Amino acid sequence: MDTTLATAVTGAVVVGADGSTGSDEAARWAAHHAALEHRRLVLVHAIPEHLAATWPSTYAVDVVAYREALLAEAGQTLVALRDRLRKEHVGLDVEEYAVIGDPRDVLAESSRRAALVVVGTRGRGSVRRAILGSVAVSLSRHTHGPLVVVRPGASLPSHRGVLVGVDADPRSQAALEFAFEVASFHHAPLTVVHSTWDADAYVAGASYVPPIPTSPEETKLIVSEVTAGLREKYPDVEVHVRSAHGLPEQELVRLSKDDDLLVVGVRGRGTLAELLVGSTTTAVVEQAQCAVAVVPASAAS
Repeated sequence: MDTTLATAVTGAVVVGADGSTGSDEAARWAAHHAALEHRRLVLVHAIPEHLAATWPSTYAVDVVAYREALLAEAGQTLVALRDRLRKEHVGLDVEEYAVIGDPRDVLAESSRRAALVVVGTRGRGSVRRAILGSVAVSLSRHTHGPLVVVRPGASLPSHRGVLVGVDADPRSQAALEFAFEVASFHHAPLTVVHSTWDADAYVAGASYVPPIPTSPEETKLIVSEVTAGLREKYPDVEVHVRSAHGLPEQELVRLSKDDDLLVVGVRGRGTLAELLVGSTTTAVVEQAQCAVAVVPASAAS
């Protein structure tokens, strides 16, 4: 990553911006969040290498000039977006960078240093939609820090609430803490969902998963144990507990219609359970009815 960009994204809210409707929606969400957290907002337009690649010698094209023209056009798009966001959030520190590189790689690398990376899921035209969608899914699997995917039609946070899925695995702590933090900044209630399900039925592709008996008391005990320290750290957050039975992604997607943000964790790869968690994350990113935050276990503070 370019040294200048690496410095700029450190500690900032970074948004992938390409002038599309989806990225503009993501930028507005990111600006709102950056303003609440008093962080810099960095707009990044990454131009895929194949669009700026060397042309065949049979074409009379000045490749250097062509690349510069692409960067200049991207820069103009970013400046226009920057100016709109500054009008909506007076005093917000916004910087913009146009670079050559695969958006997935540029944003994944940015996630190592950024406080948060935000992307949309809709581009201009069928090709742009496919590219932007693949960026969101790829980042959800490879992000090094918290990522927010702004789903089509997702509105700006309006205090409806934050939803997070948890279990007793310590590696879900990073997602849980992120959910508490966002709920606190956005002055929104937090709903903690504990879902029980049958892994064998999941692997078999069953449309219905017989619930594993878990009483409300057991659910509250599990959630109380994993949230104890965070309730003390964020006493202003109103916490609700819900139990669900079935495939995690189906339950979370169903519940997401009533909230501003759905938070899920990513634990990594290697075991069957981790692969299932990864598939859950992808399904939620592609189907949720609100914005989705993906938080890797490594993001734990």
